[in-house]
Amino acid sequence: MATIQIDIDVRNNTLIVGANGGNARGPAGTKILWVSKNVAFTLEFFQLAVEAQKPTDVRELKRWPFSEREPPNGVEGPTREFLGTLSEGVRGAQFKYYVTVENLRLDPIIIVDK
Repeated sequence: MATIQIDIDVRNNTLIVGANGGNARGPAGTKILWVSKNVAFTLEFFQLAVEAQKPTDVRELKRWPFSEREPPNGVEGPTREFLGTLSEGVRGAQFKYYVTVENLRLDPIIIVDK
């Protein structure tokens, strides 16, 4: 299965994440590689709740979409490279994630196909 690469950089005090904002979509088993040549970054993930007929306790949603071990507090980094493999256990889920470089933050999404 192909690897999705998302490049991270800062230009003119603007956080640049990927060619299209850092959003990614793929089936379980897809590898996603975040990489930066110039800056250290952190990543933090949150599963999105779907509007339903009954309320959802968001504390019960999975935070970590990968098969690799979740880091302490669910925050990866600071680092210049992270490779994650979308887990079988999150098929059909959508995740928002933060990319943070110093005081700059962007919040793209990841969709895990069924």
